[in-house]
Amino acid sequence: MELSPPMKLRYEDLLDDWLKTNVQESSVIYGEEQEENPELDSLLLTINPSPSVKVEDFVAKVFSFVERKIISPKVWAYCFEQRSVSARVHGVHAHIVLCDIKPSALKKWAYSTFKNMVGNEKHVDVRRTNYDRAIKYLEGFKKGQEKPTRQRDINFRKKYDLKDIYLCE
Repeated sequence: MELSPPMKLRYEDLLDDWLKTNVQESSVIYGEEQEENPELDSLLLTINPSPSVKVEDFVAKVFSFVERKIISPKVWAYCFEQRSVSARVHGVHAHIVLCDIKPSALKKWAYSTFKNMVGNEKHVDVRRTNYDRAIKYLEGFKKGQEKPTRQRDINFRKKYDLKDIYLCE
């Protein structure tokens, strides 16, 4: 019996799979409507850096981004997570909840800030959402996510001395 060589998974493929899952989950969590809807009062920005980016560098860049004069008054909350299903840190990303900003402008500013870290514009995702549901999402209440995954996020944040969620005033 001839065995084929193991497939080497590319970061792009893994991220595409994650985004497909995330889109399904977010349509359940946030609602599928992307049109003007009074319930969709904020935006959720997700930034997925390349695996080669050091966690510390990414975290520093996110802190810098949310403190920009043009962005900071619009930021409500943000957090850092990782997608790893093992003890190894992998798939680090950030979620930022914002208001009073056009999605296209936000995507442009975010991509221009993180382009050296994400490599591709599709790694910067902007979605309309409801503030209350977005905050619950940042707090870890995600449909279909089991407790060990949340515990790994908690361990990841402890390792890098990050808060569970950053609430802005």
